[in-house]
Amino acid sequence: PQGTRYSIRKGEAIEVDSGDGGEFEAVIAFATKTGSSCAILVNGEEQEQLGFPNVQSWSEKKTGKVTLILKPGKNTIEIQHLSKRGINFSYIDLKPVKQ
Repeated sequence: PQGTRYSIRKGEAIEVDSGDGGEFEAVIAFATKTGSSCAILVNGEEQEQLGFPNVQSWSEKKTGKVTLILKPGKNTIEIQHLSKRGINFSYIDLKPVKQ
């Protein structure tokens, strides 16, 4: 993807095509009134953990950013909730990291 936005929901895996693969910046939009943490899995393997701070309202979105390594071609990305606190995800933006 060249800066592609994907809709993503808690516990849902998405498939992305990374072209030649490599490092990608992933920006994840979320809302949580209680704070939370999640694991980011690529092709079934955890690559990153990300903490999410509180927001004032469920309609307020914040973003968190991680770098993911994607293999060439199709990849599956999933966000697994690590706590019992509530969180809603909106989207994930992926773009290649320029080297």
